[in-house]
Amino acid sequence: MAVIEVNHKTLRDVAAAVTTYCSAQDREMRSTDTDVKSMLSTDWLGLDTQKLGHKWEGVDDKNSTTVKFRELLKSSAKALQLVPMRIRPSRRTHTKRQKN
Repeated sequence: MAVIEVNHKTLRDVAAAVTTYCSAQDREMRSTDTDVKSMLSTDWLGLDTQKLGHKWEGVDDKNSTTVKFRELLKSSAKALQLVPMRIRPSRRTHTKRQKN
């Protein structure tokens, strides 16, 4: 029977990196949202300002690609965190490794 080796530390590290990335993206989107809205309300005037404002409103909406991608990453990180808990070496595999 083939043995698949699972590096639990790597899985946990990748999950942590994905979670960190999602948190950073959330922060950056909030910061950019504040900057864009401030700029639209004070610095720019005209039709192009309104068009940009309407486009920007959809960038981080619940159904936007940005949010869907972020949610996919978060669920992937959760799955990666669960793998080490669910996949544990069997005693037989552990014994074989000790003999070799």
